[in-house]
Amino acid sequence: IAEMDWVRSFVLGVRRIRAERDIAPGKLLQAQTQGGAEQERRWLSQNSDSIQALAKLSSIAPVAEAPADAATAMAGDMVILAPLADLIDPRAEKEKLNKELAALNSEKQRIGGKLANRNFIDRAPPEIVEKERRKLAENNAAAAKLAEQLERVQRLIDQ
Repeated sequence: IAEMDWVRSFVLGVRRIRAERDIAPGKLLQAQTQGGAEQERRWLSQNSDSIQALAKLSSIAPVAEAPADAATAMAGDMVILAPLADLIDPRAEKEKLNKELAALNSEKQRIGGKLANRNFIDRAPPEIVEKERRKLAENNAAAAKLAEQLERVQRLIDQ
């Protein structure tokens, strides 16, 4: 049961990477791994074919050093790496991320304006004010994540 749970977490990790990076489910990825307990490395070896089929991987290879452009996920103590250099057009990805960031910043200004308005704070029900504060916090977290992705994509372009 533990082995199948770990295999499942590996496959879900790869799928999470695909979802976060808008990579088509049918596109084959090259996965790399780092670390992991001895038992996890054994499970990977024993279930490699199944994992490759379920996660749509062309290969799985251990590496000593993570590529700078790799997206990561965890399966137990093992780090799953998916190098993105060959999968995305860095310039198109940068444009997409800039549009998303601009939309988030616009929403952030709108919510910030509401929260800075003393009339809104005084007259709105407390649960609505709290909801807006939560939306602003979520927006800030999403913007930080996008800025980080944008920085990684810019490094790909600069190479």
